[in-house]
Amino acid sequence: MSGWVVVPVEIREKIAATLRGKSRPLAEVFGDSYSPEPNSGCWLWIGSKWSCGYGRISRRGEEGQAHRLSWRLFHGPIPVGLFVCHTCDTPACVNPEHLFLGTSRDNALDAKHKGRLATGDKHGARLHPEIWQETAKSLRGRPRTPAQLLAAKLVLRHWWKGKHQSPEHIAKRAARHRGRDSIGAS
Repeated sequence: MSGWVVVPVEIREKIAATLRGKSRPLAEVFGDSYSPEPNSGCWLWIGSKWSCGYGRISRRGEEGQAHRLSWRLFHGPIPVGLFVCHTCDTPACVNPEHLFLGTSRDNALDAKHKGRLATGDKHGARLHPEIWQETAKSLRGRPRTPAQLLAAKLVLRHWWKGKHQSPEHIAKRAARHRGRDSIGAS
């Protein structure tokens, strides 16, 4: 029996159903993709993750964030313009009891109250003024369209993370991020 792998019947049946186009219900896929953490109560996403640590789920060519899917499965639709925020500050957490809806301002105030915002001497503009000045110079005298401002923000964010990625890579990534929220929305 050398070289052969014994695959349990349940797994073979799941693989066969997927190959036949009979995929499992989204709630079942979700339920198999997290692991409860007993100390914090978080349900940690064990599936694929975005580079920022949030759970990533793909289905039929669409991608979404796992914590937003969790909200939809347990609480219903997410109103336009609202974020799904974490009370536990763990991006990989999909426990619906650790999630709440809020605006961008609510999310920023939550981060501020928990001491997670880089303010004062911790802010990147003070730590590395040469990078911020260079970005400001590149935008001076030009029309500041939303696309230009997004590009500047992404360049700074990727520089800050130390990734030094090409503008082409950053543009592709920004295009991918626009479609993150389509899964499980119907």
